[in-house]
Formats: sequence, structure tokens, C-alpha cells
Amino acid sequence: MKTKKSDLLKAFLFGTVFTTGFIFSTCGVSAAETKHIKSESELVEISGNVNNNVTTYKDVTFVLDNDIALSGNWTPIGNYNSPFQGRFDGNGYKISNLNIKTQNDYVGFFGFVGKDGSIANLTLENVNINAYGIYVGGIAGGLSGKIENCETSGKIFGLYDVGGIAGFVAHGKIAKCESRVDITSGDRGDNIAGIAGRIYGYESKVSSCVNYGNVQGDDGVGGVVALVIYGNVENCENYGAVKGNNLTGDVVGHKFGKNIIAG
Repeated sequence: MKTKKSDLLKAFLFGTVFTTGFIFSTCGVSAAETKHIKSESELVEISGNVNNNVTTYKDVTFVLDNDIALSGNWTPIGNYNSPFQGRFDGNGYKISNLNIKTQNDYVGFFGFVGKDGSIANLTLENVNINAYGIYVGGIAGGLSGKIENCETSGKIFGLYDVGGIAGFVAHGKIAKCESRVDITSGDRGDNIAGIAGRIYGYESKVSSCVNYGNVQGDDGVGGVVALVIYGNVENCENYGAVKGNNLTGDVVGHKFGKNIIAG
């Protein structure tokens, strides 16, 4: 059968390229699909592709098919300039041994989750983060999307905007999450909290979350959220010890603007 020139042109303009099990259009837009994750190497590939601006994985859903133990120093998935925009479903499984030692900003399993990104049903066990930059969290350093039904445990050292789930939440949401991460910051840590270091924006909300980890900082320390700026904290509880020198609180450390803080 002969191939028409018009058909060849359509194939060139709208065809797909198949690479390492992912499907992308030749114009650089990822097609909607579901990808199952079974190994650390597949997680590393996701990190590399997002951080190197290959794709943000918008409209792609990743589903964890089993527990995974990480090795070595982890490179967070995404950053402010190239955020993760897909959906990551932990499917009730856990990722253990998240080890990060860095001076970079946006630190966590995910560095930055964009407004179209979401993380759900994921457990991070034995987290060990030493970060000397800003925006540090167990699940995500920065969040403009959603984190729901996730759990973290371990320890984090960070200096500014640090949380057991997320460091800095800008117009994002955290719901039904639990942290058992002990967080320290020496004598100069600001906005340190069990769930989220700082939330900003009327759309931002932390709801139905529980913190069991101990939290220590200097200025702005909260059991759930350290600093709330025009955001909402609802139906959250803290059972961990909170230690700070200024602006501390059992649930919220301090707040600015119009907020909803409800038990």
C-alpha cells in the first residue's frame, strides 16, 4: 500500500516517540497515561527528566506497585523552574531510606510540586534530610499542588520553611497527612513545623493532619504550621513537643492577614 505525502506530514507533526516506556508527542506535550513504578531506577529516571526540563509529566499518573528502598544521596524530583506536574499515587506502599544532604533550596522527595501536580497515598519511612538551603519537607520542599493521605517518619535538619510534609506551600493544599518526623534547626531556624513550615495564599489549606514529631526552631515554630499568611488550617492536631524562642504555638506558630484557624 502506498503512503500519501499528506499522511507522512501528519505522522511527522502529530506522531509519537516511544522512550523508556513513556509516550511523548513530538511537539513536547506528554500524552495522558499511567505508569507503574517498581524500582529505584525508575524513580531516578523521573527525577532526571523533570530536573533536566525533558518533561514535567503533566497528565501522567505514576502508581507505586511495591515498597522501594532508596540508596545513596537522593536528588529531589523537580525544582522551582521545572516543577513536577504529574500525579504520584503511592498506592499504600512505602519508600524508605530517603537520604539527602545538600545546600540547595527546594528539598524533599519532591523538590517542587506545581499547581497541576498531586501526591497521594505515599509513605516515606526513615527520612534523613540535612539541608542548609530553604524550603525543606519530607514529601515536598515546595508545593503549589496537592498532597493527600501521606505519611512521613524519620528526621530533618533545616533552616527556613521546614515541615515534615512540605516546607513552603504557595496556593497549595495538604490533607489527611501524618508526620512522625523529628525536626531540628539549631539556634537559627525560622518557620519550622511538624506538617508545613509556611503556607501562603487564600487557596492554601492544611486540613485533617496530625503531627507526632518533635519540632525545634528559633523564630516561628508550630506543631502543625509555623507561619500562616492568608491561608487556612483546619481540624489539625499536634502531639509532638514544640520548642522555640519566639512566635511558637502548639498548632500554629504565628499568622498574618485573614486566616481560618479551626480545631
